[in-house]
Amino acid sequence: MNTDRVLGIGAIALSLIVGIVLFVGISNLGNRVETGNKMLFDQIMGVNNTVVRVNNALVVVDSTVTVIDTVKIPEIFQEIINLNKRVDSVAIKADKAVRSAGYANSRASKIEAEQKRLKHEIDSLKSISVQVADTTGAVEGGGLFGDEEESPF
Repeated sequence: MNTDRVLGIGAIALSLIVGIVLFVGISNLGNRVETGNKMLFDQIMGVNNTVVRVNNALVVVDSTVTVIDTVKIPEIFQEIINLNKRVDSVAIKADKAVRSAGYANSRASKIEAEQKRLKHEIDSLKSISVQVADTTGAVEGGGLFGDEEESPF
């Protein structure tokens, strides 16, 4: 029994020690990664450049450039989103204009067809009136009623 108890307490103590070591190691890992990144940036970008942390991002500060601004990146994305919204609204307006133009064209073609129909009807009425005038002799007699004296007007 005592052996089981000692083994249990030993296992708990060992797990606590391993947990503390892991916690300390993980918390120091972030600092080591940052210094490692700074060393890599120094090797790649040159010794004159420094690396600064801005909004959880490593930014290279050059001697010729004040700061490569990563803070403005969200603003640029917002401007792009706003421009896309404007483009979408213009596209919607263009679609409406195209639909309106199509409607106007169909109305114009309907009006032209109606004009042709009416012109054909007027021509047929003219030919009918000429035929009526021919049958009554109005063309030869000088009027619809023959002589001017017989006209009721």
